[in-house]
Amino acid sequence: MKDFFEYDCLIVGAGASGLFAASLLSTTGLKCAVVEANNKLGAKLLQTGNGKCNFTNLNLNEENYQNEDRDKAFAIIKEFDNKEVINYFKELGVLTKVRDGYVYPRSETALSVVNALRLDIESKKVKQFLNCSFKSFKKEGDYFLVNCLENMEDTSKKQEASFPITIKAKKLIIATGTNASIDNKRKSNQEEFLKDMSIKYKKFLPALVALKADNKFIKLAKGVRALGKVTILVDGKEIASDTGEIQYADYGISGIPIFQVSRYATAALNDKRKVYASLDITPDFTKEELFENVSLIVKNGQTKFLRELFDGFINHKLMEFILKNINVDLDIKASNLTSKDIDKICKALKNTSLEIIDSKGENFAQVLQGGVLFSELTNDLESKKYPGLYFCGEIVDVDGMCGGYNLQWAFSSAHKLSKKIIGEYSGTGSN
Repeated sequence: MKDFFEYDCLIVGAGASGLFAASLLSTTGLKCAVVEANNKLGAKLLQTGNGKCNFTNLNLNEENYQNEDRDKAFAIIKEFDNKEVINYFKELGVLTKVRDGYVYPRSETALSVVNALRLDIESKKVKQFLNCSFKSFKKEGDYFLVNCLENMEDTSKKQEASFPITIKAKKLIIATGTNASIDNKRKSNQEEFLKDMSIKYKKFLPALVALKADNKFIKLAKGVRALGKVTILVDGKEIASDTGEIQYADYGISGIPIFQVSRYATAALNDKRKVYASLDITPDFTKEELFENVSLIVKNGQTKFLRELFDGFINHKLMEFILKNINVDLDIKASNLTSKDIDKICKALKNTSLEIIDSKGENFAQVLQGGVLFSELTNDLESKKYPGLYFCGEIVDVDGMCGGYNLQWAFSSAHKLSKKIIGEYSGTGSN
């Protein structure tokens, strides 16, 4: 078996940014290869948008990104924005469907996007090293020597065997992503690699993730999906909020609104700070409107028990959680409620506070916050310490909200470094 290969560009990671970079670079005739630890291309990309692949958004703004240097990230995104991404995939045969600004392939399947990129790079003779783990690299002159471990089935022994290979490349692109949504068996240690190379980074932490709460009654609302507003408070100060369909679980809260604010909760928890989530169960009512409607429900339902009184207003499981949480007896009749009791219930509907103690973790996070700092990179995402080494996608310290914003960054960042590399090879520079 051949154990030494040579290419113009080697891309480590065949996710969204890695595949996009391979597609762009190979167009120019550069000899490219991708190294992927999985046995197929775009494994995580296939999971996005519940398999429907929301790959960008028509409503693209700097505020959609939550990292510290979002101005630098968005400057790169503006160079290759949502329209450019949509047009690029259209040329690859992927037409789009838009829902509330969210852009999906018209087929509504992530496989369409992965196949479009796969067929494109295969037609351009991009070498694929699948089941191949990146281990280390060293710089020798103008080249990188990259050490990998290729896992292949040994038919003679009927078991898997590992074979070391070395790949020589003029340009090395790290597009490994992070350990978000990856099972423990396939996890890699990006932080260890970055430490070994003395590349500064921000600690990887879950973002776009469900949150765990310390509340013994939350399990009563398990399985409920309902409109609500969540506000994250850190040491008593409001940090972030969002409104939408909140999902309740026995461990805590989930759903898009929770994902949108979760990165602030996990960052604060990592700093050992107190984190609470304030839930407004009735964001579509003012306090005055809520009191008026609850009072009317009580007046018209005098003979009903509390456990059934609000069934036409709030999901009964959710209401049971709210009432139990404020120590209200569900087995008393509405006729026994005082104005003070009604006010207490209304306050709980507007502000039920949950202490957040953890997130569901990396395995359940859609993305991770943190990564290589922009201070380590040039404007073209090239390492200042190792010329010819580039980073793109989620491994850079950029994280966006739900809605296709993280995939937009993956494509835009891949385009940015590809433009620089193509410019060098053609002699035109990066502009």
